[in-house]
Amino acid sequence: MCYCAPGWFCHFNNYYKFIPTAMSWIDAEFYCQKLSPSAHLASIHSEGENDIIKEITFKITNSYPVIWVGGSDCYKDRSFMWTDGSQWDYLNWRSGEPNNNGGREACLNFNFATEGLWNDEHCEQKFPFLCKYSAPPPY
Repeated sequence: MCYCAPGWFCHFNNYYKFIPTAMSWIDAEFYCQKLSPSAHLASIHSEGENDIIKEITFKITNSYPVIWVGGSDCYKDRSFMWTDGSQWDYLNWRSGEPNNNGGREACLNFNFATEGLWNDEHCEQKFPFLCKYSAPPPY
Protein backbone atom coordinates (compact mmCIF):
# COMPACT_ATOMS: atom_id res chain seq x y z
CA MET A 1 0.00 0.00 0.00
CA CYS A 2 1.27 3.47 -0.78
CA TYR A 3 0.28 6.92 0.38
CA CYS A 4 -0.84 9.38 -2.29
CA ALA A 5 -0.89 13.13 -1.87
CA PRO A 6 -4.19 14.77 -2.89
CA GLY A 7 -4.64 14.73 -6.66
CA TRP A 8 -2.17 11.89 -7.19
CA PHE A 9 -3.05 8.26 -7.90
CA CYS A 10 -0.76 5.50 -6.77
CA HIS A 11 -0.22 2.06 -8.19
CA PHE A 12 2.45 -0.02 -6.47
CA ASN A 13 5.41 2.39 -6.16
CA ASN A 14 4.35 4.70 -8.99
CA TYR A 15 2.48 7.97 -8.54
CA TYR A 16 0.44 9.57 -11.33
CA LYS A 17 -1.20 12.97 -11.73
CA PHE A 18 -3.46 13.94 -14.62
CA ILE A 19 -3.14 17.57 -15.72
CA PRO A 20 -6.14 18.74 -17.77
CA THR A 21 -4.48 21.91 -19.08
CA ALA A 22 -3.39 21.46 -22.70
CA MET A 23 0.30 22.25 -23.21
CA SER A 24 3.02 21.48 -25.71
CA TRP A 25 5.02 18.35 -24.93
CA ILE A 26 8.08 20.21 -23.60
CA ASP A 27 5.98 22.58 -21.47
CA ALA A 28 4.14 19.55 -20.07
CA GLU A 29 7.46 17.89 -19.19
CA PHE A 30 8.68 21.04 -17.41
CA TYR A 31 5.36 21.29 -15.56
CA CYS A 32 5.72 17.72 -14.28
CA GLN A 33 9.26 18.44 -13.07
CA LYS A 34 7.97 21.39 -11.04
CA LEU A 35 5.41 19.16 -9.27
CA SER A 36 8.00 16.87 -7.71
CA PRO A 37 11.79 16.61 -8.01
CA SER A 38 11.53 13.16 -9.62
CA ALA A 39 8.36 13.68 -11.72
CA HIS A 40 8.32 13.51 -15.51
CA LEU A 41 5.76 12.85 -18.20
CA ALA A 42 4.65 9.27 -17.66
CA SER A 43 6.73 6.36 -18.90
CA ILE A 44 4.89 3.12 -19.65
CA HIS A 45 6.46 -0.28 -19.06
CA SER A 46 3.70 -2.86 -19.41
CA GLU A 47 0.18 -3.50 -20.67
CA GLY A 48 -0.97 -3.24 -17.06
CA GLU A 49 0.53 0.22 -16.70
CA ASN A 50 -0.97 1.25 -20.05
CA ASP A 51 -4.35 0.16 -18.64
CA ILE A 52 -3.77 2.13 -15.40
CA ILE A 53 -3.17 5.26 -17.46
CA LYS A 54 -6.45 4.70 -19.33
CA GLU A 55 -8.27 4.16 -16.02
CA ILE A 56 -6.84 7.25 -14.29
CA THR A 57 -7.53 9.52 -17.25
CA PHE A 58 -11.09 8.30 -17.70
CA LYS A 59 -11.75 8.60 -13.96
CA ILE A 60 -10.74 12.29 -14.06
CA THR A 61 -12.22 13.32 -17.42
CA ASN A 62 -15.08 10.86 -17.98
CA SER A 63 -13.89 10.88 -21.59
CA TYR A 64 -11.07 9.67 -23.79
CA PRO A 65 -8.79 12.61 -24.61
CA VAL A 66 -5.47 12.37 -26.39
CA ILE A 67 -2.76 12.97 -23.77
CA TRP A 68 0.99 13.46 -23.73
CA VAL A 69 3.21 10.85 -22.13
CA GLY A 70 6.98 10.96 -21.77
CA GLY A 71 8.35 9.25 -24.87
CA SER A 72 10.25 11.05 -27.60
CA ASP A 73 12.76 10.49 -30.35
CA CYS A 74 14.02 14.08 -30.25
CA TYR A 75 17.68 13.02 -30.30
CA LYS A 76 17.52 10.42 -33.07
CA ASP A 77 14.58 9.64 -35.35
CA ARG A 78 12.88 6.31 -34.46
CA SER A 79 15.04 5.86 -31.33
CA PHE A 80 12.49 6.56 -28.61
CA MET A 81 13.44 7.28 -25.00
CA TRP A 82 11.51 8.09 -21.82
CA THR A 83 12.10 11.48 -20.19
CA ASP A 84 12.60 9.81 -16.80
CA GLY A 85 15.56 7.85 -18.18
CA SER A 86 13.92 4.47 -17.63
CA GLN A 87 14.30 1.59 -20.07
CA TRP A 88 12.22 1.57 -23.28
CA ASP A 89 10.91 -1.95 -22.63
CA TYR A 90 7.29 -1.93 -23.79
CA LEU A 91 5.61 -0.87 -27.07
CA ASN A 92 1.98 -0.15 -27.83
CA TRP A 93 2.05 1.68 -31.17
CA ARG A 94 -1.05 2.07 -33.27
CA SER A 95 -0.72 0.25 -36.61
CA GLY A 96 1.50 2.27 -38.95
CA GLU A 97 3.08 4.29 -36.12
CA PRO A 98 5.46 5.92 -35.59
CA ASN A 99 5.18 7.54 -39.01
CA ASN A 100 6.34 11.19 -38.89
CA ASN A 101 3.12 12.13 -40.69
CA GLY A 102 3.31 15.64 -42.11
CA GLY A 103 6.94 16.17 -41.10
CA ARG A 104 8.99 15.35 -38.03
CA GLU A 105 6.82 13.98 -35.19
CA ALA A 106 9.15 13.48 -32.23
CA CYS A 107 6.80 13.27 -29.23
CA LEU A 108 4.57 10.47 -27.99
CA ASN A 109 0.88 10.77 -27.27
CA PHE A 110 -1.54 8.27 -25.84
CA ASN A 111 -4.64 8.08 -27.99
CA PHE A 112 -7.86 6.86 -26.42
CA ALA A 113 -9.73 6.90 -29.73
CA THR A 114 -7.51 3.95 -30.63
CA GLU A 115 -7.89 2.11 -27.29
CA GLY A 116 -4.83 3.62 -25.66
CA LEU A 117 -2.50 2.95 -28.55
CA TRP A 118 0.45 5.26 -29.09
CA ASN A 119 1.07 7.83 -31.80
CA ASP A 120 4.00 10.06 -32.66
CA GLU A 121 2.96 13.70 -32.87
CA HIS A 122 4.34 17.18 -33.50
CA CYS A 123 5.69 18.35 -30.13
CA GLU A 124 4.14 21.81 -30.46
CA GLN A 125 0.60 20.39 -30.37
CA LYS A 126 -1.19 21.02 -27.10
CA PHE A 127 -2.77 18.19 -25.11
CA PRO A 128 -3.52 17.41 -21.47
CA PHE A 129 -0.93 15.09 -19.95
CA LEU A 130 -0.02 12.62 -17.25
CA CYS A 131 2.89 13.08 -14.85
CA LYS A 132 4.54 10.21 -12.99
CA TYR A 133 7.17 9.62 -10.40
CA SER A 134 8.40 6.42 -8.82
CA ALA A 135 9.16 5.94 -5.15
CA PRO A 136 11.85 3.59 -3.97
CA PRO A 137 10.47 0.26 -2.76
CA PRO A 138 9.95 0.05 1.01
CA TYR A 139 12.60 -1.87 2.95
